[in-house]
Amino acid sequence: MPCAVAPRRLRARVLQVGCLLAVIVLLAAIYERIIHPPKDWVAYADEQLKIRRMATAGKLADQPQRVAKAFGGFIPPPLRQAQHGLDQVCEFTPGPKESFLAPKCRHWDSQKNRLDCALDGRSLGPHSGFIKKGLAGCERESFGGPDSVTVKRQVSPGVPADRHPKMTFVTALIDIGRYNRPRCLYLEYMRGLLKVDVNMVIFIEPWAEQFVRDAREHAGLLASTQVHVVKSWDEAPFGDMLPEMRAGAEKFFYEHAKHGWRNGLVEHSYAEYPWINHAKVGWVKRAVESNAFNSDYFFWIDAGYGRYQNFTQHMCPCLAINPDKVTVFSHGATATAQEYRGPIEGWVTTDGTQTKQHDIADYFRDGHILAPGGHWGALHGGFWGGGKKAVLQLEKLYAHLLEIMTMKGIVDDDQPVLELSIMVMPELFQVLGYAAKNCLLECSERGSCSKMFL
Repeated sequence: MPCAVAPRRLRARVLQVGCLLAVIVLLAAIYERIIHPPKDWVAYADEQLKIRRMATAGKLADQPQRVAKAFGGFIPPPLRQAQHGLDQVCEFTPGPKESFLAPKCRHWDSQKNRLDCALDGRSLGPHSGFIKKGLAGCERESFGGPDSVTVKRQVSPGVPADRHPKMTFVTALIDIGRYNRPRCLYLEYMRGLLKVDVNMVIFIEPWAEQFVRDAREHAGLLASTQVHVVKSWDEAPFGDMLPEMRAGAEKFFYEHAKHGWRNGLVEHSYAEYPWINHAKVGWVKRAVESNAFNSDYFFWIDAGYGRYQNFTQHMCPCLAINPDKVTVFSHGATATAQEYRGPIEGWVTTDGTQTKQHDIADYFRDGHILAPGGHWGALHGGFWGGGKKAVLQLEKLYAHLLEIMTMKGIVDDDQPVLELSIMVMPELFQVLGYAAKNCLLECSERGSCSKMFL
C-alpha cells in the first residue's frame, strides 16, 4: 500500500512545481510587457536626435536635463553658459584627517627614502598581513606563477629591468561639462592622488590651478610637481581633431541609438568625452619630452582615480618596470584567467577555450556600432604606463589609429584604441589582469581597502 501512495504524492508534488513555474513565467511576461516593456530603439533614436537638433538650435536652454540625456550626460560647450557652477571657486582646505590610511608600499626603502624593487615581500608594519592577504601573488618571484592570482601575460623575461626606477606620474583635469556634477567635486576626487609622494606632471585648467598647487604644497610636494595650465582646448592633445569628432558623433548617432548603444552610450554620443580620453597619450608624450624630473618611466593615472582607489604614501609599480613595454590591464571579473593571443585567436582563457573576440576589420566595418564580439571595453584606460621609449611608441601608434578612425567618422573612447593598438603591435605591451593593478598601486579597491587600514 505505501508503494502505491508514493507515486500519487510524487505526481502531486510535480504538479505543484509545474504550476509554480507556470505562474513565475506568467509574472515575468507581465513584467516585461506591461511594467517594463521592451524599448523601441528606433523611436528612441528619432526622439533623441530631435532633442539634439533642438538643443543645438538653442531651443532647450531651460531644459538642461533633457539636453544632457541626449548628449550622454553632458552639456555641450555652446550651451554651458546656463549651467550652474561654472563661476564656482574651488578652494583647497585641509581635511580633518590628512594622514594616509595606508602605510608605505612594499617596495619602499624607508631608510634610504627611495623605491627598491628588490624589497618584495618584506614586512610593511602592523598591516602587512592584511596587505599580503588582499594582494597575494604580487612579488616578482611569484607573479604570473601557477599559484598567483595575477596571471602574467605577454611579459618579456627581464621584468623588472631596473631596481631603483625613476618615474613620473601624469594626470589632467579638464571640465567637459558633466551635467549635475559640480566641477569642484572632481578636485575632491583628486585630493587623495595629490597627497601621493611621487613626481607628478599635472595638466589643469585655470579654475583648478590654485587648488592643485595648494594641495601639493600642503603635502610638502610642490618641488616634485610640474603644473601646466591649459587655457584653451585647442592647446590640448588632438584638440584640432575635435570638430571632426563632433561631426562623426552626429554622423553615427542615429545608428548607435537605434541599435541600443551596443558599444556604449557616452563614448558615441558626446565627442568631447572620447576626445579627452584620447588626450591621455598626448599628455604623457609631453611629460616625456619635457622630462622635468629626469625619469625613465612614465605612468598615466586618471585625476579622479581617488574616487575608487585608496593610495599608499608612495607609488611602487615595480611589476611594470620594463623599458620596452607599456603595461595595461584587462577589465572584467574573469580578466585574470585570460590572455590575449593576437587578432587570430583573440582573448583565450587559461583552459584554452575562446572567449568573445574582437577583430580590427570588423571594428572599422560596423563593429564600432554593432559590437558583435561584445563591448570594446576589455582594457582599462585609467592607469597604464612603462618605459619612456615604449610610451612614446604607444602615442605614435595610437595617434595613427585615431586618425584613421576620425577619417571614417568613428568616434570612440580610449579603450578600443588601446585594444586595437595591442592587435597591431602586441610586442609593445604587457597585458595584465585587472587585479594586478592593485599590486602596482599597493591597495585594492576602496571598499576592501578602507576596511584594511581604517
